[in-house]
Amino acid sequence: MSQTYVYWEDPLRDTFDIRVISCTPEGENFHVEIDSPVARPEGGGQAGDRGLLVLSDAEVRVVDTVEREGRVILVTKTEVAPGASAKLLIDMEWRRGMMRNHSAEHLFVASMKRVRDVELGYIWISGERGTVDLHGKDITLDEIARGEREVQRLILQDLPMHSRMVPVDQLSEEVRAREGVTRRHGEVRVVSFGDFDSSACSGTHVLSTGYIGCFKVVDCKHFPDRVRVEFLTHERALGLLSDVFNVVLSRKDSYPFEIEQLGPVLDRAKRLIQQREELVHVLEEIITTQAPSERVGDVSLVALYLPGMEPGDLRRLVKRMRFDGKMAVLLFAPGKKSNLIFAINDLPAEAREYIQPLVEQNGGRGGGSREVFTGGFARLEDPRAVFNRIADGLRERLRSG
Repeated sequence: MSQTYVYWEDPLRDTFDIRVISCTPEGENFHVEIDSPVARPEGGGQAGDRGLLVLSDAEVRVVDTVEREGRVILVTKTEVAPGASAKLLIDMEWRRGMMRNHSAEHLFVASMKRVRDVELGYIWISGERGTVDLHGKDITLDEIARGEREVQRLILQDLPMHSRMVPVDQLSEEVRAREGVTRRHGEVRVVSFGDFDSSACSGTHVLSTGYIGCFKVVDCKHFPDRVRVEFLTHERALGLLSDVFNVVLSRKDSYPFEIEQLGPVLDRAKRLIQQREELVHVLEEIITTQAPSERVGDVSLVALYLPGMEPGDLRRLVKRMRFDGKMAVLLFAPGKKSNLIFAINDLPAEAREYIQPLVEQNGGRGGGSREVFTGGFARLEDPRAVFNRIADGLRERLRSG
């Protein structure tokens, strides 16, 4: 790591004159070796640069950058002639995203170490998001939230980033270094944000913490010995926060609550979902054992309008129902998208012949096997009226044989 690179000294420089050394096919891509290490290759848990090669007669998209035996390789979808001169344009939206996400990862891990004893495991930083594994038992969401708040405080402080090359035998205990880094190099690059954190790192970083803009944890997956945390920064984080808040805002009048009550509202929704599942189970038992039926000609018809049911509930009900003799079952579940299922037993025609014309006349679509037809309707203004029309039409069809 003793060599220095332009993306360390000037990470915002985006245009370089390069020459192509070689181009070899690699699966569906091509590996284009260039004469100067101006693009940051994948490594150290960080994705590689993307960009555009501008040649005299073509433009070639660079989808990744990798390193092979110390050589910088641009990954492209198009072959490039060896010896060609070109301009390499770095995709700065992608790189700025990596800079923000990588710097945020440094701050977050350092913040979590102040909250409790954790060790950094897996890490992956792209231009879109960051992912880190924090090793430690029983890491709580409250502790992660405390780490998140600390990162946001550091962003507002706009701490400057400094980097320097340090011999490994002169590294202080305060410098965080991944396992094996000090064994592989005699000198390492140390990246510091003010006095808050110093880490051995070969990646690209923001010039100051304020450039990160915003930091938001968006997912936590808990395992027995670690937690995997995914996060967003800058406009991606702000966009998500805005979208979530606006969803809440749009519903606070139709379903009255104060925004500060969102937690209890979600808890109540969870309880209602659990209660619905219990109610559906009870209803299933009633329908499958003693469903109300009517005689239509020589056919026993069960026609039920079932608010709150999902398509999977309808399918499960039909599978559990006992079909004896000439029988037809119509189950209809209203909703944003209304669904029905129609099943028959011992009838002369296929299920679709009885129900499909009625479904299509009411704006729906569907299909199925000989015995079972499933259909759906988008945004019905009056689903009950549609069910009644289909049920009445079905009765007429069954009477006619």
